[in-house]
Amino acid sequence: MPFDLPTRSFSGPLWPDLAALDGLCQALDGSGCELYLVGGAVRDWLRGVPNTDLDLLVRHPDLNSDALEDLLRRQLAPAPVLGVGESFRVLKVKWAGEWLDLALPSQPAPGTAQGWRSDPRLSLAADLGRRDFTVNALALRLCPGHEEPELSDPFGGRADLAAGQLRATGSAAERLHEDPLRLLRAARFAAQGLAPDAELTAAAQAAAPRLAQVAPERLWHEWQRLFAAPRSSAGLRWLARVGALAVIVPAWAEVEGLEQHNPHHRETVSDHLLSVVAELDRMGAAPLTRQAGFFHDIGKGRTRTLEPGPQGLCGHFYGHEKVGAELTRQSLRQLRASGQDIRDLSRLVELHMRPGQAGTRAAARRLVAAAGELLEPLLDLYAADRLAHVGEDPAQIAARQTFIRAAAADLPRAFSEHSLALSGHDLLALGLKQGEIGAVKRWLTEQVLAGTTPNERDALVQRLQAKDAPADRQSLK
Repeated sequence: MPFDLPTRSFSGPLWPDLAALDGLCQALDGSGCELYLVGGAVRDWLRGVPNTDLDLLVRHPDLNSDALEDLLRRQLAPAPVLGVGESFRVLKVKWAGEWLDLALPSQPAPGTAQGWRSDPRLSLAADLGRRDFTVNALALRLCPGHEEPELSDPFGGRADLAAGQLRATGSAAERLHEDPLRLLRAARFAAQGLAPDAELTAAAQAAAPRLAQVAPERLWHEWQRLFAAPRSSAGLRWLARVGALAVIVPAWAEVEGLEQHNPHHRETVSDHLLSVVAELDRMGAAPLTRQAGFFHDIGKGRTRTLEPGPQGLCGHFYGHEKVGAELTRQSLRQLRASGQDIRDLSRLVELHMRPGQAGTRAAARRLVAAAGELLEPLLDLYAADRLAHVGEDPAQIAARQTFIRAAAADLPRAFSEHSLALSGHDLLALGLKQGEIGAVKRWLTEQVLAGTTPNERDALVQRLQAKDAPADRQSLK
């Protein structure tokens, strides 16, 4: 997707706040140091996207790393300066109350144990040349400089931004070999509207198996960022195209290209999953919901049965939501996702069929209680899923969402026996025995969810004393 990149002033609401760096540049004046803003902050400023992360680079044409560190300690005293890392050197400076990371120019060093070499004497172009993509190989010289910073763009990153194109800096195969995670970053940029070019796509196809060697925590971090992008479905489609999705989520291989043989579906299971994510993208749904859209039918590969029908084979997927919830849990554990994300996403997958089945007030109320705080993400997932089916009426989908919300408007989210207006102490005071409390509370909860009794103390007591209430409390267990 091409971007309009007008000439921008180095000021205004989209320009990073560099006030803290003015004093830093003054302190470095005359030292021979050069300070640059690099990478994502420059890229996003050119695109008109706010970015508060400051990636800074410091170089000196005549000093090695240790000498530069000593120089900065003298120039910036009494501000503390700490050197971090060996082969990939970063100088941490506390300035104006904030810790700033000043990276040193670096480039690959094949044959060394670390694989990288930092040296402040390296040229700016050499440092930018080791970055992943041309749109990140951009720099603004902050000091010493003129009234306005100077833009350095040795690899055509600004033109690629304008064209909506994503190219590797130099050899795509080499950049992905240095770090296979860059493949997943490329998908994130695709989800932001930058289409990977043919060379990058071919290199990604060759590099995809090496994603299995990347630490799961790193994969999970980029995976989450992908679903936070405006068009996450585009990034997922590119990952599927280059064969990377099945490496990140092995269960994807079970549904990729799987025909549904169902009149309600015109797509394979894998295409349907991506279509649902695309619907959620258009809705502006939360990243969690979009990820649930990706997983919601992942269990269909293990549950498909085929039966003869009037128009040929007919596919069924009985219990796919439960199988899918377990596969989601397994996939997320492999990615080292947080416990909360695992619980929420697997719960959304398990419940995704329920809104379509909640045709009565009682069913709707039970669904709301089961979904709890996940109700709105679940209703968004339901809508996107239905819209990706054949012949669905958007008005009917919206009406079902409204009906479910209204049916349980009097209930707190995640309603359970712990939410009852009658406590265990209340029931004991009414003459119940200790061993009967749990069963009675569960029975009363069901009466509230069924809509026959409001969750009010007097109404619950009256319901318990009604003629149709079980006389034998043991029968409730």
